[in-house]
Amino acid sequence: MTRAGLRGVVPSRVLVVGEAGCCQRLRAVLPELELLEGGDRLEAVEARAAAIGAELLLVADPGPACLDRVGRLRQSATLRSLALLALGPADQAAALRAAGADEVLHAEEVEALRDRLEQALRLKRLADAEALCRSRFEALVELAELSAAGLALEELLPRAMQVLAKVLPGDRCSVVLGEGPRTATVVATSIHSGGFNLTIDLARYPEIKKSLSTREPVLVDDASKDPLLAEVRPLIDAKSVRSILVQPLIWQEEQLGVLFLRSARQEGAYGQEELDFSRAAASVLASLVRTARHRQLLRQQRDQMEAAYVDRYQELLEANQRLKGLNHFKDEMLAVCSHDLRGPLHVMMGHLRLLQYAELSGQAAASVQSIAGQSRKVLELVERLLERARGDAARMTLEPEELDLAALCRELAAEHEILGADRGVSIAVKAPERSGLLADRVKLRQVLQNLLANALAHARLGGEVRLALEEVDRPEGRQLRVTVEDDGPGIPADELALVFDKYRHGPGGVGLGLAICREYVEMHAGEIWAENRAEGGARVVFTLPHTDARLPGEGLNDGARSRVLLVEDEPQVAAVTAELLRSRYRVELACDGAEAIAKARALQPDLILMDVFLPRVDGLDAAAALQASPDTGDIPVILVSAHHGIAEKVRALNLGAVDYLAKPYQSSELFERVGNALAKRAQGLHHKRLEKLRRAGADPATGLLEPASFAQRLAQELSRARHYAREVALVGFIPRQSVEPSRLGPAAGAFQTALRASDLLGHLGRGRFAAFLPDIAPATARAVCGRVAAALEQTLGVPIETRIFDLGNGSQDIESLLASLRPQPEP
Repeated sequence: MTRAGLRGVVPSRVLVVGEAGCCQRLRAVLPELELLEGGDRLEAVEARAAAIGAELLLVADPGPACLDRVGRLRQSATLRSLALLALGPADQAAALRAAGADEVLHAEEVEALRDRLEQALRLKRLADAEALCRSRFEALVELAELSAAGLALEELLPRAMQVLAKVLPGDRCSVVLGEGPRTATVVATSIHSGGFNLTIDLARYPEIKKSLSTREPVLVDDASKDPLLAEVRPLIDAKSVRSILVQPLIWQEEQLGVLFLRSARQEGAYGQEELDFSRAAASVLASLVRTARHRQLLRQQRDQMEAAYVDRYQELLEANQRLKGLNHFKDEMLAVCSHDLRGPLHVMMGHLRLLQYAELSGQAAASVQSIAGQSRKVLELVERLLERARGDAARMTLEPEELDLAALCRELAAEHEILGADRGVSIAVKAPERSGLLADRVKLRQVLQNLLANALAHARLGGEVRLALEEVDRPEGRQLRVTVEDDGPGIPADELALVFDKYRHGPGGVGLGLAICREYVEMHAGEIWAENRAEGGARVVFTLPHTDARLPGEGLNDGARSRVLLVEDEPQVAAVTAELLRSRYRVELACDGAEAIAKARALQPDLILMDVFLPRVDGLDAAAALQASPDTGDIPVILVSAHHGIAEKVRALNLGAVDYLAKPYQSSELFERVGNALAKRAQGLHHKRLEKLRRAGADPATGLLEPASFAQRLAQELSRARHYAREVALVGFIPRQSVEPSRLGPAAGAFQTALRASDLLGHLGRGRFAAFLPDIAPATARAVCGRVAAALEQTLGVPIETRIFDLGNGSQDIESLLASLRPQPEP
């Protein structure tokens, strides 16, 4: 570097600090150097270095003080980044380097100082350029990472400005988004760490307006002289602006805004390197802005869709509630017409018959006849409504209340005495003074009314109908037993098991009355049956579990019914819900989630009805624990809560709950939800059983071996029997008529019951059964087969042909024998 070249660089970049005499010698060699004689005060050195923009410090002191100066300068945070050369004693070279000097010159090397300074400055600038490139590359990477962070635009851009301000010169770095030809909005700036929103007039910022219109960068080296800023020069001078760089933000030909850089310290702050880097940064910023806007648009659309979904769900919920109300009204109307009107009609018609026997004349007699005819028509209409209402019978539920069954029996007997008066039939009641019961009054009234009307209709002339109520103790608990007897002809023996069937009309039929009685009694977890009296006449008996509000039914643990675990911490709610459920199911109680988990593992209930908000362990955590456990994971859980929000419902269903019931609920809704959950579980268990049978080679319809598996097992058993010389027989049972598929299951059960556990049994299709009997001779097998054939005839309802094969001599071909027993393919 020539002297002229060094004069343009060294004076403004090199600061000499040291002993006065040494500094004077240096000035003689390089008179353009910036000197600070003495430099004992660190603050003075820092101020002078900042004023000239020093890149290099030269400590000049031939004495021992040189080492102390170097150490103090290196301790300054402001001067630590500058290159430092020391011109000191030769014997202190190692100590000076240890103190922080980048290079040590000897006193006699003053003449070579120019070349050494030039080399040091070049190395310093190369190091600074490398560090700046690295930091700018890291800034671009950090900007790209911000794009993947999923931040909103008002949070993303301020962070981006903080990143760029560290690697770009100037006192301000901002993002300006264009809104039109006259205004724009500053959305982020480096001097504010948070969100920013300032609308500016583009007439006061011609450099931004030009960049937005031309889509090109705008560089202003000296704002005080550039003609582009002539109209706004007073504003520029007031803010001491020197250099400006505006870089457009363009994403796929779309002009989004500009990146605005400003420096107030010196002219020409932005060179080609800053221009290139700002172009790359602007490209990344444009991508950030576009991505953030798309993400914000998607969030808005998602929020709108969620709001629309919630509104639609609420509309559907309200419509469903209205439909439920209308359906409930329809069911109530049908129930009133089909059940409650029949009793009063019968009583009214009984009184009409008395009036018909009275000596009436003229208009009175005609009126009575007209009323009787119209009453019969009303009764026919009620019967038709009853038939139509049977389709909704599955939705009938109990509305239990505490009642006196003894008083109800006496009341109905008094009402029906008039019906038997025309035939001279009396009603005798035997009942305790009071018998409390928790039951549905309307339905029990209908049961007693139907039984009394039926008994009065079949009693002999001048006979008697007896109604008795008593309490009995049975192994499953205390029960109430009601008996209705008549002295009529009785019920044919072959119809005793059929009198409670639905729609048995015609000769010998009993209509719907007894079918309704059976349904209502079973809804109360009771039993009903009919029998003939030894002295003549029929007797209908039904029993009810003796439940009341003070002692919830202990006698309802019927093993044939499903077990429901009710988890509720409010005693009153638990008592009412338990009584409702006990009309159909066995009920166990738990008061918190921890007890529910323990009882579920110990009792293995068929269903769990659990409140969400419980002490100790709440319902959501308990449901998750039950779902995760292998011994309780298949138990359906219905969660109950007074909170009607969608979030709770979705959360509950995600925890493995099969349904969600909102409080308060109607008893019909409770039974419907519980019934659906139990039905789904039963269906799942049935599918598992069928799959297990298929894997075992069994026929799903009967549980017996299918033809291929039976043939394979038969070959094995026959080989074993021949090895030990045992007598064996193969028997086939072939129906002579077609068999209903619904009868195959009961027939298979009777088939297994009639034979031994060691016998090999199979179903060959269409009701054809086969049995391999070890240790039985063919002659002995005939007696056994007669008994088995009789059992199959009774269950299948068709004649059975028996074929016996002697397999002991080994002359029979197994495949041909089985082929003769199998049904022929249908044409």
